[in-house]
Amino acid sequence: MDANIGFGRLWYSYDEGWFASNDVNGSMFNFAVGPGLDFRLKNGFYLELLVQYLYMRNISFPEQTSAGNSVIPSIGVIRHF
Repeated sequence: MDANIGFGRLWYSYDEGWFASNDVNGSMFNFAVGPGLDFRLKNGFYLELLVQYLYMRNISFPEQTSAGNSVIPSIGVIRHF
């Protein structure tokens, strides 16, 4: 089981039609939790496979409804010391 929280910066734009587009940006808070597996490669390196529930919220503009959640798969290489 893996869990993490973090802060970051997000910017994206999306179209709503011929001449309308919206820009969303700001500081984001995120929280992710879910099960995963580690496979030892060599010299303390591991391949990590996770399936996590992710929640993100724009904290720069709390009056906007800019929050989202999703289930995300992720793959990573980590180093244990």
